[in-house]
Amino acid sequence: MKNYIDLKSCSYRRYNPKEDYQSIVKIFIEFQEKNKIKQIYNLAEGQSPMMKILYFKAELKKLLDKCTHRYVAIDDDTGKIFGAAIAEEIIKDGEKVIILQFAFKDPKYIFNRKIKFLMAKGMITERKKHGWVKIIAILGDREKFKKYIEFVKRMFKIKVVGIDQFKRYMVEFL
Repeated sequence: MKNYIDLKSCSYRRYNPKEDYQSIVKIFIEFQEKNKIKQIYNLAEGQSPMMKILYFKAELKKLLDKCTHRYVAIDDDTGKIFGAAIAEEIIKDGEKVIILQFAFKDPKYIFNRKIKFLMAKGMITERKKHGWVKIIAILGDREKFKKYIEFVKRMFKIKVVGIDQFKRYMVEFL
């Protein structure tokens, strides 16, 4: 049996590059090694551990530089970051839409109701604050992808709105 951390209390805040970068890099690398999101992992497969780390860091930096909406999730009991969400705002048909490019958590934390409610609260709060009409997430292909999609459907009210050329699902949070 794996020894997961069962989160008791959590919150989120905007990402601070100077304070948060090292923490989220570490989590991002662990997340990639466990989940193997094909869009990023495929190019690192077969590389030495050091080359993988350099590649994952570069990919995360590209996402952070590209997206203006960046948040970290905090374990309130320890004060440590356990996850992050990276999104970009676009204007589509004259309306503000947010595209959640990547969300990840420390694999040691079990996904529980606290994390679900934090994500929902964050989406609702930020949606109102920024006037977003839609929240779209990109779900990257990974091992056990069908199981993952079913899990996301059970956890959140979503609608699949498309699949891109990289086999990534575009889902809208309702």
